[in-house]
Amino acid sequence: MSAYIIVGFTPKNTELLQEYSAKAASTISEFQGEFLVKAISQPLNGKVHPEYQVIITFPTKEKAEGWYSSPQYQSLVSLRDQGMDANFQLVG
Repeated sequence: MSAYIIVGFTPKNTELLQEYSAKAASTISEFQGEFLVKAISQPLNGKVHPEYQVIITFPTKEKAEGWYSSPQYQSLVSLRDQGMDANFQLVG
């Protein structure tokens, strides 16, 4: 069954966010992941409203977990945290 990583984020440092985004994107294909959408989000309900939402699809939950916990991705976490405030969720 497919699995999705959903990321809600608000930029903190545009330059660092661009660097992180380029590097993170190159780690996804190894785990057969694909971006479904990356766009400004439109709040409909709730109290927390990140500026952007990203949805990444993977063929299985194990592939999604493998990507997130991979050394390649984990080496980017510090850069990610400097570039944006983010919330990652795994669905599937």
